[in-house]
Amino acid sequence: NNAIESNIKIYRPDFRKNNADFELIDDTIYFGLTNIKGVGKSVYEKIQKIITENQIDISTIDHINIILFIILDKINSTGAKNLISVGAFDYMKISRKKLLFYLDIISNLSSREKNIILENIDIENNLDEILEKLLPHLNKNRKTKISSLISALKNPAYNLEDDYEWISTTEKRLLGVPITCSVIDGRNTESANCDCQRLNKDKLLPKHIILAAEIHAINIVKTKKGKNPGKEMAFIKINDGTGSSDIIAFPAEFEDFKHLLYEENTVMFSLEQSKNKDSTFIKKCWQI
Repeated sequence: NNAIESNIKIYRPDFRKNNADFELIDDTIYFGLTNIKGVGKSVYEKIQKIITENQIDISTIDHINIILFIILDKINSTGAKNLISVGAFDYMKISRKKLLFYLDIISNLSSREKNIILENIDIENNLDEILEKLLPHLNKNRKTKISSLISALKNPAYNLEDDYEWISTTEKRLLGVPITCSVIDGRNTESANCDCQRLNKDKLLPKHIILAAEIHAINIVKTKKGKNPGKEMAFIKINDGTGSSDIIAFPAEFEDFKHLLYEENTVMFSLEQSKNKDSTFIKKCWQI
């Protein structure tokens, strides 16, 4: 988060880089493969063994089925799914949800069927074509099963396109922080005139600040002094794709908008700064 706020770009894991841990590559900081939840040292070492044994140059792989059949199918399911989910194969220009769908299709094949494919069928064909070429090698029961997989490939039961919210929440879960985008990127923020980075650094802000953000954390306290002793107010940490900021909801505003002020909610805030500009407080907010 500090790097993002300082305009230092941090990139998601890239399978082609094959780095285990955070690494500076060509003046760019990349997450490592073992920085992904569920992809530990043992999974990384298994990948290296597969690459070596199959004499694979991962920097030049140009077909996703090579990765699916020869690498991801040979490691544990959690590690394979999480590599896909954080975008380690985004350079293949295929949506993450579609790759997860393909991986699930392959997981339904028996070891014998996978061996037939690798020994007799060009895996650079489309996956549905590969399965169609597999059919003559199967008995009646398995033909029925594989035919259903072919139908699923041609007519998926759900949308296989990625969306901002899914990418953001998945990266947050598996990397600790969303890298590719923010959940806010998928919201209507046309009325905003500020973002977190500008709020933190710009001294010349609009008098009435409009900012779209996700609530990262909220600390509710009771006032001891002032006009409303004993009333609840809140200190709130918000973030968007540019960084994070701290704002305050005083008792009156907290009472009016407490139904919106909870962690992970996405809100459009109308904010004002204190006279000495050392704090920012909520005037209004609404759901986005």
